[in-house]
Amino acid sequence: MLRKVDFVTEKFCTGMLLLLLVTIFSTSSSEEFSVVKCVTSIVERYVESDSVLVLSFQQDRISTDNCELQNYKQLLNKRNILDIKRQENSVTVFLENIHNLMKWSVVTLQPEDTVQNFGTLQQNMNIIWLFGDFYEVELDNFSKYWNPRSRFIVVADKSKHVRGILVKLSDLKILNVVVLVEVKRNKFYVFTWSPYEHPWGNCGKMNEVVVLDECNAREEGYFVKNSSLFDPKVPRDLLGCPLVVSMFHQEPHAMLSKEKCDSAPRMFADGSDVRLLGFIARSLNVSVVFRPPSAEMWGERHSNGTWTGVFGNLYYGKAQLAMTATMLTLERAMYFDYTVPYDATRLVWAVPRARQFPRWAALSRVYAPSMWLSLTAALLVSTLLVYFLATGFGTEHPVYSSLTGCFCVNWAALLGVGVASMPCSLSLRIFFTMWLAFSLAVNTVFQTYDTSYLVDPGLQRQISSTDDILESGLECSIHPSIVPYLETHPRHSMAAILRRHTDCRDIAHCAQRVAQDGDVATVVSDVTAKYLNTYSTLDSDGKPLLYTLDAEAIVFNYFTIYLPRGSFLLDRISHLIRVSQESGLIPHFWTDILAQSRIKTARMRISSPLDYLTLCLSHLQAAFVLLLVGFSLSLVAFVAEMLYYRPRKIRRKVELY
Repeated sequence: MLRKVDFVTEKFCTGMLLLLLVTIFSTSSSEEFSVVKCVTSIVERYVESDSVLVLSFQQDRISTDNCELQNYKQLLNKRNILDIKRQENSVTVFLENIHNLMKWSVVTLQPEDTVQNFGTLQQNMNIIWLFGDFYEVELDNFSKYWNPRSRFIVVADKSKHVRGILVKLSDLKILNVVVLVEVKRNKFYVFTWSPYEHPWGNCGKMNEVVVLDECNAREEGYFVKNSSLFDPKVPRDLLGCPLVVSMFHQEPHAMLSKEKCDSAPRMFADGSDVRLLGFIARSLNVSVVFRPPSAEMWGERHSNGTWTGVFGNLYYGKAQLAMTATMLTLERAMYFDYTVPYDATRLVWAVPRARQFPRWAALSRVYAPSMWLSLTAALLVSTLLVYFLATGFGTEHPVYSSLTGCFCVNWAALLGVGVASMPCSLSLRIFFTMWLAFSLAVNTVFQTYDTSYLVDPGLQRQISSTDDILESGLECSIHPSIVPYLETHPRHSMAAILRRHTDCRDIAHCAQRVAQDGDVATVVSDVTAKYLNTYSTLDSDGKPLLYTLDAEAIVFNYFTIYLPRGSFLLDRISHLIRVSQESGLIPHFWTDILAQSRIKTARMRISSPLDYLTLCLSHLQAAFVLLLVGFSLSLVAFVAEMLYYRPRKIRRKVELY
């Protein structure tokens, strides 16, 4: 009995399927595929040969394993079975036509497909077949594989869905799109949207749909108006639309004005990025609105997927542009769009410039320590020889009868001053003449270099490598956004530096600390160091205090402007950046900013061949220090003599009385 019921059920299911197939094929006339003619005509017109076509469509599969009437009704409620077959048949005919033309590569895409690295495929045209009321779900399923900057053709079956489809595609940041809908038999309207052209759009938002053209499918996809379907949608003039930019104060890229108003936030007055932004804003005719980051400057992506800083404003839709010396990195490129680079930079170590030797030690630097030891030894040996010659050969002046007297005579000759008494014996005179010649040579060299060292004491040893940084014991203060570059650096010294580095949240403050305190080293861009050395990191003589290790640059990178994924302004801003580069605006900005900074510091000094230096008390510190040492030694000797001879005098007086 059970086998008989199963047999009846199987016959019933087979009969239902045959009835459906007969119904479908009876309605599949040549007019049903008229949309294929219009789509093929667009592809032939706008897609070059050897390009890639991506065909996205939903293919529902009806299982014949279970033909219960209840499940069958649920399937029909979700989607009309005729629409499903119409879509599959029209897609099949389109693929046959494209294959017969043999011009393009075709990739078919369905939601259930798992495609790896599909986004890296060059997508010249995306064609989407949508039938039924579930277009939003289908678009969401397909969107993860699309390149939003390619061109799109959407085939829809109901005109009431056109606005909803375009709104959904605008949310997906798809701009170059046309929607084909059959309004009459063999007559299709081509719809699109324009984000900035009034009255169809307003500052990137859609107001109304636009009917571009009409396709007559009876004449092999003839377009009545012959309008261009994929014209640029972003005009040259944006009619004062607001442009929200996330920036922060970072010299010399973006500098806030000094005027502060309680009722309004401070505006950016100057800077290379501010000038570039001004050029872009004037060219696009937009109103710039600044939105500074909440806490951090550039910010970073945390492990939970959140972003901070200017990139946080960009990621969460609070800003349309993010700039201020924003460098191109792989992580940022994965989550944001970026323009062509507008400038190049190098990250370099900034260390204290070698300090000047103290002026009071200028005299000691004329000769090396070994030379001073040799002079001292020569003076002592000559004293012994003079004493030996004076006491052993002939009669001499009483001044030569003691070692103290001989030392004073040799010391006076070495200093180039007169002696108390000239020697009398021939042997002593010969030796004394040789000592005078030696003293003259030493004294002449000393006086020559002594004047130079009094004027310019010279500089201490300059830190010139990362190994010198480690040996010097300087603290290494580095901004967190720069640490990844050091972690991948091939030099072994970088790993040792990272183990003891500290965070630097304000690069300008760290650079000031390097220049003023000289107890820290940091990493800055070369343009930042060059700018700071024009006014804020100068000594009293106008000399720069920041020294950059240009020979050991950490990384070479580019400055770029970041935008949200799929931003409509990317191409226009990239074009304007190329214009600014080719016209020389970017180098002009830098040159002008550096020149203005030098003028404001009032430290420009014109040198000439007649330039001279007036010696003052600060230059003669070494002489006065030496004089003070001499007076101190004399006082000590006087006190010692008093303490030594005073008790003996008192003892003699007592013995006499």
